[in-house]
Amino acid sequence: MDGVRAWQAQHRPSLRRFVHEKLLNRLSRPGRVAGVLSALANSGLPALARKLPAASVSAGARLLPDGLTTAPLPDFSAPSVPIAGHVALFTGCISRYLETPAHAAAIRVLSRFGYAVSVPNESQCCGAMHRHEGYPGTADRLRTASAELFDDARFDVVLGLASACTAELANASTLRGRVRDLTRFLANVTWPDDLEFEHSPLRVAVHTPCSQLNALKDGDAAFDLLSRLPGLVVTALPDNATCCGAAGAFVLRESTLANDLVKAKTAQLKPPLPQLLVTTNTGCALHLAARLREQGMAIPVCHAVQVLDRRMRETRP
Repeated sequence: MDGVRAWQAQHRPSLRRFVHEKLLNRLSRPGRVAGVLSALANSGLPALARKLPAASVSAGARLLPDGLTTAPLPDFSAPSVPIAGHVALFTGCISRYLETPAHAAAIRVLSRFGYAVSVPNESQCCGAMHRHEGYPGTADRLRTASAELFDDARFDVVLGLASACTAELANASTLRGRVRDLTRFLANVTWPDDLEFEHSPLRVAVHTPCSQLNALKDGDAAFDLLSRLPGLVVTALPDNATCCGAAGAFVLRESTLANDLVKAKTAQLKPPLPQLLVTTNTGCALHLAARLREQGMAIPVCHAVQVLDRRMRETRP
């Protein structure tokens, strides 16, 4: 598929190709993401406006409804228990701005589990958007630049929160074997013996992104992590084997088909509705949240690590 898209990109009219790649370049620079999203949201493009968080969007303003901002995450966190290892967290470009709460939750959880966490504040883009839009040369350069940020012997592993980004970064030659999916990592590691959890019942539906299933080849990661938490009733979002329609920039290029795909999933949700919807990819989270809002369903969409964090935090002093 990427090869065909690269061929198509090379055969586009020069001006169209130039504008297309320039837009992707701007979106892949974290410092400009808020401004680009603001400009596009105010341009009247309905396909994108529906994907943005419900909160008002402006450059430098909050992008998420719970009040967390686009301020840089801490570069280092001291673990609250003896060192289990030193990990690095890959926050990406768009994910860095639109999933700040999930990254903050990951830092808290990893620190509680005894891991020292480093988060480079330099620009990070794995190159996946460019690769899937037909620009493999640019994708390779971006991936290499991001990999260089983590070429440090201190880091036992590099953890990615968004499945598509993690799959792309894992193919960097200098990081082979050192990149891990955060959800799978947390599902498998030994948890501290003194953890206490909220036990109240909670219905959680899990969406499995195509990148989690086909690129990382681990469709069970979120289920395995959530199964370790008491009180949860975990079910699969209907039709998990089919794409939700987000698929990187596809949701903008083919908005009608993308909306048809996500509607086919959410239309199958029946009472009792889930109280949370969990997914492990940024684009899928935005797309699903937009559709649920359109349907009037007050179901928050979050990452699996946020569920773990919340269930732990509620019992902390």
